[in-house]
Amino acid sequence: MTRTKNQNHKRGFIGPIGDDLPSIIAIMLALTLFFSGLSFALDAYNQKVNSIRIFKGSLEIAKVFVSDGLVIQDELGALKETAKFPAATYGLNFDAGFPSADFSPQADCSGQDLNYIYSYLVTRETPQSLIPDIFYVCVGVKK
Repeated sequence: MTRTKNQNHKRGFIGPIGDDLPSIIAIMLALTLFFSGLSFALDAYNQKVNSIRIFKGSLEIAKVFVSDGLVIQDELGALKETAKFPAATYGLNFDAGFPSADFSPQADCSGQDLNYIYSYLVTRETPQSLIPDIFYVCVGVKK
C-alpha cells in the first residue's frame, strides 16, 4: 500500500491571522509589560515629588516661626497668621507650639490629620530669662 498526498489541505498553513498569532501574543505581552513598568515608575516619581513638596512647604512654615531662633509666646498668634501664606501656597495645614498642657504634638497633631511632626531647638523667652526649648511644627496635606 502506498501513501498518497492529500490535495485538499496545505500543511502548516492556518490562515492569514493564524500564522501571525504567536508573534502577536508576544508583542501584546511585551507592550503590556512595558507600559506597566512605565506606569509604576511614573507613580513612584509622583510620590517622591509630592513628598518633597510637603517637606519644602513645612520648611517654609517652620522658617516663619524659628527664623531668628527666638520665639516669644505672646507673638505666637501673629506668627501663625504669617505662616498661613506659605501653608496655602503648598496646600498644607499646620499647627505649631511649645509642648505644654495646651499643645501636645503627638495628641494634637494626629487628631487633626497632621502627619508630619518637626521639632526645632529654639530659645524661648520667659518672664525670668531666656531658656532653650523644643518648638514643634506639625504639617499635613489639605483634603
